[in-house]
Order: sequence, then C-alpha cells, then structure tokens
Amino acid sequence: MNPYGKYILLVVFLTAGRECLADPSVVASAPQTWRRDSTVVPEKQRLVDEGLRFWDQKDYVKAEQCFRKAADKGYSWGQYNLALCYFHGRGAAKDLPKAAVLFQLAARQGNPEAQCCLATMYHFGMGMNTNYEQALRWYTLAAKAGNVQAHTYIGSMYQFGQGVERNYQTAYDWYQKAAGKDCANAMYYLGTLYEAGNGVEKNPKEALKWYRASADQNNAEACYRAFRIYYYELADAANGYNYLTRAAAQNHVGALYELGETHYLGLLGRPVDRKKARLHYTKAADAGNSMAQMALKVRTFDE
Repeated sequence: MNPYGKYILLVVFLTAGRECLADPSVVASAPQTWRRDSTVVPEKQRLVDEGLRFWDQKDYVKAEQCFRKAADKGYSWGQYNLALCYFHGRGAAKDLPKAAVLFQLAARQGNPEAQCCLATMYHFGMGMNTNYEQALRWYTLAAKAGNVQAHTYIGSMYQFGQGVERNYQTAYDWYQKAAGKDCANAMYYLGTLYEAGNGVEKNPKEALKWYRASADQNNAEACYRAFRIYYYELADAANGYNYLTRAAAQNHVGALYELGETHYLGLLGRPVDRKKARLHYTKAADAGNSMAQMALKVRTFDE
C-alpha cells in the first residue's frame, strides 16, 4: 500500500502490438490522506488532503487550487495531483505538456506514481515525443519503488519489443510479479501470452483463468477475451454470453458489435431480437466499428 494512503493507480491501455485494452487513455486520481504515526500533519500535506476532499466532491477548481498551493511549496504529491488536473482537464484547462513538467518535478523527488505517469507519457507520446528509453528508465525506477503498474508496463515493452528486443519470457516474468500483487492489467497480459503461446505453451484454459481474474476487476478487454475462449474454444454459450454482456456493459466496442450479432442471428442460446441487435450495432457504429456500420446499412430490422 502506498504509505500516503489509498489512491487509484495509473491505468494505461496499451496499443502496441496491438493487444488493446481500450482506447489509449489514462485513468488516475489523487492519493488520499497521508497516514503516519505522528498526529502533526505538515501544511503541504494538509493542502493535499483538502484538495482530495474537493476532488471527491467533484469540485475540481477548488481541488486544483489546493494542489497548486502544495506544489508551490515543492511538495511532490502536490505536483503529482496538480499534474493530474492538467492531464484530465479538471479544474484547469487540459495541458499535457504542463502535466508532463509537473510529473517530472515529482518524479525527480522519488514519487513512484509520478514516475509511472511520466513513463507512460514518454511511452505513448502524450504531450511529448515518444521515447522508449526514457519510458523504460522511469518505469524501472517506479517498479523498484514498488509501483505494480510499472511492472506491467515494463512487461509490455518486452512483449511488444518497444525500445528493447522482444522477449516473451522477460515479459512473462514482469507480468507474474505484478499479477502476484493482484494487478488486473498484468493478469490480462498473462492471458494473452497463454492464448497465443508466446513464451509459454499455448493453453486456452490457462489464458481463460487469467482473463477471468482480470475480468473480476472489471477489465473490459479481459471480459471480451474470456467470451471468445468460452464460445469459440470451449463451445460454452452460457458463460460466453455472460462475459460478452459484461464487456458490452463497459462499452467495449467489439463486444457491442458481437452482442448485436448475437441478437440479430440468435446466437449463444439467445432468441432473435432485432430491436436489441440494432441498439448494440448503433452503439458500436457510433464508436467507429466499421462492421457495425455495415450491418446497419445492409440488414433489415423489421420489428
């Protein structure tokens, strides 16, 4: 656990390879209350705590003001949280270059979450040019400090050969470390290795085990992969439909299209329901799925 309390880890949806969890994005939030034995809380941390309370209330303007005051005192958690405001455009205009500068200030003070965020920006060229060397450098520092997501991202760089020679065994080792600490992304990527037989013997059931573990933490892509194994590998329609609907409920575009197919054709033990089919095709089409767009053009939906 972060010594400063609970926080939501940076989650990066990797696209290289292209083993994709979702559209490339970052989801993060502020660390919560700094906990220590002393009852005396430094002013700079009090500002972060106050900012967090405003953040939780969705009063991002006041949160940004508190984080800025803490950042102006040179406090790494103030810099980190202020960077998140700029990254997400909450309480301040979205400004990725400014976010990167603030992440770097905090990262240089040894803040592992800031190190991982900075690495991610280098990794995917967000607000700066892609730089795998710098990404790996900062991921490694964050990983040494115990950041679980950094372990996963290092594994992904080896899985997809980004700035390093592709090495599935090394990727596997990094994923195992993170999965052992209950990291949903690492579990998902272990599933991809077992499904494809990369660095390990191909094993759909082992892949399914990891996808299900990741899906239990609401990983939409893991739900979708579990659906495909249940349906296409194991001919288990009931479980296939369960995981397909779980992925679609999280707006997974591929799952929305497949659910449209399911209702249009009466697959997975479901009755034909053209109304539901059109609904899911439309959601997928609106998200840019070309097959769903074509289905809406060429299929009839008489109800």
